[in-house]
Amino acid sequence: MLVFTGYTMKHLVSRADPQIMEIVANSDVVVAGPFLENKLDRARPWLGSENQEYHFISDRYGPADFTGPDGIEISIEKDGKVTLNGWAPSEDLMQLRHLGTEEPA
Repeated sequence: MLVFTGYTMKHLVSRADPQIMEIVANSDVVVAGPFLENKLDRARPWLGSENQEYHFISDRYGPADFTGPDGIEISIEKDGKVTLNGWAPSEDLMQLRHLGTEEPA
């Protein structure tokens, strides 16, 4: 489970809230830190701004799983619902609109 928080890990731990600590303990990765629009980060996947940090809680994921440029995750549900998450250049998103509409060669 990947958890996003607008707080630093130091702040979360200092609150010593049992519910918060349970969520953190049961997470695989926590992305901590507030989103700062003036410090956009598109080089690291799943982070919005340069000040945010990954905290690897379980052994399920590690730094090697979060390398390369940011991109998008596309989920398609059984009922056909499509969800996009992440960052991508506008031209890449526009190309997605045309997938499956071209005639086969």
